[in-house]
Amino acid sequence: MRFSLSAYERFVMLVQLGGTKPRGEVVNNNLPEFVEFLYRIERYSQGAAADPAVKEELLEDLRDALIAIDPFSFELAENWWAMALRRLGGDGLVP
Repeated sequence: MRFSLSAYERFVMLVQLGGTKPRGEVVNNNLPEFVEFLYRIERYSQGAAADPAVKEELLEDLRDALIAIDPFSFELAENWWAMALRRLGGDGLVP
């Protein structure tokens, strides 16, 4: 899997070339939003590691912030960022 930036449309995409059929999906609407998501994920990770007791609260705050930045990324439960948050432990957090 590789991330790709569509120069014409400005989307950040995830492209999977392996397997029987190549696949691609839009991850974020633009590069600044993608970078902001990565930054906020790292801040969450550091905060959760520093104080595991507030991990769930931090994850909920993270989800709310990411949805405010790019609601499109969470429209479907199968969207990449929705799945990424579930892997962080937010099963009940993603619409």
